[in-house]
Amino acid sequence: MKAKITPYNKMHHLLPVLILLSFSGCKKFVEIDPPINQITSASAFSTDATATAAIVGIYSRLSQSGIIKDITPYSSMYADELTNYTEGNASEFAKSQLTLANSPSLNALWSAGYQNIYPANLAIEKLSQSESLSPAVKTSLSAEAKFLRAYLYLQLSNLFGDLPLIEQTNYTQTSQLPSTSRAQLLRFIISDLQEAATILPDRVDPEKIRANRWSAKALLARAYLYDGQYQLAEKAASEVIESNKYSLAGDLNKVFLKNSTEAILQLYPTQANQNTLDGPSFLPATATETPKYYLTNSLLNAFEAGDLRKTAWISSRTFLGQTYYYPSKYKVINSAVLTEYQTILRLSEMYLIRAEALIQQGQISAGIKDLNTIRKRARAGATSSLPNPLPDLSPGLNQTEALLAVEKERRMELMNEMGHRWIDLKRTGRAGAVLALLKPATWKEYAINWPLPDEQLRLNSSLTQNEGYTK
Repeated sequence: MKAKITPYNKMHHLLPVLILLSFSGCKKFVEIDPPINQITSASAFSTDATATAAIVGIYSRLSQSGIIKDITPYSSMYADELTNYTEGNASEFAKSQLTLANSPSLNALWSAGYQNIYPANLAIEKLSQSESLSPAVKTSLSAEAKFLRAYLYLQLSNLFGDLPLIEQTNYTQTSQLPSTSRAQLLRFIISDLQEAATILPDRVDPEKIRANRWSAKALLARAYLYDGQYQLAEKAASEVIESNKYSLAGDLNKVFLKNSTEAILQLYPTQANQNTLDGPSFLPATATETPKYYLTNSLLNAFEAGDLRKTAWISSRTFLGQTYYYPSKYKVINSAVLTEYQTILRLSEMYLIRAEALIQQGQISAGIKDLNTIRKRARAGATSSLPNPLPDLSPGLNQTEALLAVEKERRMELMNEMGHRWIDLKRTGRAGAVLALLKPATWKEYAINWPLPDEQLRLNSSLTQNEGYTK
């Protein structure tokens, strides 16, 4: 059965001619000149249709990218969520012990990020130069490209810390740029998102596969939270929640379906017979295969009695008398029938962001109320015979207790999802306290930032390796 092509997603099927082919020769844009081809010419941005196809092409590339595929398993192992079944399968991440010898994996992540930033920058340049596009389309597409650029820079800086901030496509002017501080990167990211949130349309299309105003506000809420701007984080998250454009899925098994009621932004699958990147990454391919990664006891033991997320989002496989539990938020490995889309932003995170922002401002009972909204869904969102439902948290917690409750609720709700747990441990300064106990033989305090890939240091003499990493 073929996936249905709707008017909204038809643009994806233009990509082989308009976009994908034209980028196929570009390796690491930070190391070589971009190819001279159709996409770099003004003709690709001469009509509203082709310009729109160029923007859709960025999503298409992103949906196949290592910045989506690898960030979840690598970050989950680096934190306290997953370990690898086979020694050598990225075991350096499971030990939180990255060295320059691990640069191939790190370089792939770095390159995947910048390879997708490149077409976003290119689109912004070409859109600004075009004189043939309708003004509304030109402005909206530029804002959409800035949203995508902001998302990518936020993900990269979450992992590596300081990074080169590249805003243009001229290689001779960007190849030797030094790193920009994480704080300055956040300012740049926030600026892009503020513009996008002002310009992008507020409509919610049936297929939530392109950014709208609410996508920009959701990502802006995340960026504000990471930057410690709690009042603004609360405001942005509240705007998304109170827009009533999205609602928490009543059934936990429906959260990650395509067009889920709580999905704010998802990626349309572009690989044949593949729904998401996480499905093949985590689900055993056959009835006898062991999972590639399995959950740590630390994560399994963190679930409270009556938390249905444990049964809905985790599966198990017994092999040689040993039971292994693995992530199963996504249920499909390979199928021509599209039932799941990779979820990038969803409503439950907005409740968690607002809860943390409120508690940081001393509004503890209001923050606990948001946490209890998520816990209510976790105790009633799937069919189960568990006798004791997950209880509400007490509004009488002090601020320290409430912030730890936020941390735990984020851990349960966002487990094995786009690196959230690692980023949370890092941004709150809790990584050392947690990981030194779990990985006493390998955890080092400087490992809060991952090392810059050795290949990028060779290519760009202006880069400085993160503290603690030596050859």
